[in-house]
Amino acid sequence: MSEKPANLFSDIPVRILNHIASTDAILFHRAIAGKLALKTTDYRCLLFLIDGPKTAGELAGMLGLTTGSITAVMTRLEKRRFIRRTSDRRDKRKVIIESVPANLEPLYGGLAEFVRAMWALDARYSASEIAIINDYMNRAANILHDHTQQAEA
Repeated sequence: MSEKPANLFSDIPVRILNHIASTDAILFHRAIAGKLALKTTDYRCLLFLIDGPKTAGELAGMLGLTTGSITAVMTRLEKRRFIRRTSDRRDKRKVIIESVPANLEPLYGGLAEFVRAMWALDARYSASEIAIINDYMNRAANILHDHTQQAEA
């Protein structure tokens, strides 16, 4: 294990995570959302739906929104025909939100160049190196998540 610097904030990984994973990610998502004439939160909601339907409550939790706020997001996205709402078959109180893939081409187009660049970056590393990087990033994300929850408590 490497020795830690005297000043915690001079540690390169901390600065990289703080800057790249936070500021640049926010700016990137804001720029893509802007090109689609979407609010950043609405755009992020669509990203969470790429891997499948979610309940309104799940989306609210993922986005850090209240139930009233997620309803407003869903209304805006439904108006643009990016999503559809259905009732949960087992629990009619729950609302299931799913994307409408045929209407998401502008979203995918905005991300295509970024995805290609990330694939090119991945290609520079071996599978074992990618596994180490993924492990580190997942652990860092979990630490950030845990500390965010503590800060919100």
